[in-house]
Amino acid sequence: MAVHLLNRRQQVAIETEATEGTAETLVAADVHFRARSSTFTIEAQTTPQDLLQADLSELPDIMGQLPVTITTETLLAGGSAVDTAAGWSEALIPAGFLETVNSSTSCVYTPETPVTTNSCTVGVWVGPDSGTNGRLFIAKGCRVESVAFTFNAGEPAVMAVTWRGAYSSHADAAVFSGASYDATVPPASQKLGLSLTLSGGAWTPFWSSLSLNINNTLAAVDDLNTTGETSGILAYRVTGRRIEGTIDPLEVRQADNDWMVQLQSGADGAMTWTLGTATGNKVQFTMPQVQILSHSPGEKEGMMNQSLSFKANRSSGNDELTITTT
Repeated sequence: MAVHLLNRRQQVAIETEATEGTAETLVAADVHFRARSSTFTIEAQTTPQDLLQADLSELPDIMGQLPVTITTETLLAGGSAVDTAAGWSEALIPAGFLETVNSSTSCVYTPETPVTTNSCTVGVWVGPDSGTNGRLFIAKGCRVESVAFTFNAGEPAVMAVTWRGAYSSHADAAVFSGASYDATVPPASQKLGLSLTLSGGAWTPFWSSLSLNINNTLAAVDDLNTTGETSGILAYRVTGRRIEGTIDPLEVRQADNDWMVQLQSGADGAMTWTLGTATGNKVQFTMPQVQILSHSPGEKEGMMNQSLSFKANRSSGNDELTITTT
């Protein structure tokens, strides 16, 4: 009888490549990112032959490049100690963020230009419903196209990651035995202490939902020369970055906060909040130059609120967003 694969039996392995575009051999120590969902999609390039002939029957398409899209999702938590990197940092660094570990103090992540870390090899293992071998899909030359953080009242914060890479291999394989998972319990979105400083002064709004998206522009480095190259792509590189989001504060009087002035003027403000309160399990987000782009009025169980969209701008450069774990 055929062995079938189970969606709940998955592991995600990530390893920075010693040579960009050359796949690493993945091992259990590479399973740091504790995913709660993942997908591996090969988006094969096909070109019809479209040659003239006596009938209208199709000829086989020509198979070309093999780009891959991988999605992974996890719950946000600290790294168990103030100077221990959380597993999700394995996805933030390939998104173009520089990691700075301050002994006994913090781990700090800031954007960098150019991106100095090599691309990654990413593997998604899916386990069987019987027996020992599942199936391992591997992509090389991977970079992160987007990171989406979602904070909803009373729920754990979610970090959703979209990768782009080049197909490398697939094979039946055993589980990454001995993988060590971080046991830190993700905190709920409560007591975040969000402060939004606008032209009218500091504002501590009442809100129930916030999204923050790191959107990268990626470019595929085509490789038609390498012997044995199966994907036609060496790797992906980050060529642009835009960080934006939304928040849904309850509406207030103009005397309490005139966010409309900020919208009309296009002036920058500042925003900061912290997930978690326990040492070793806190994640702080800081944006020194936040610009409100649009608003949409709404209501929440009879109370008026706003959906404000914003983006993070540079102050001195490579500083539009800082993520700090403590």
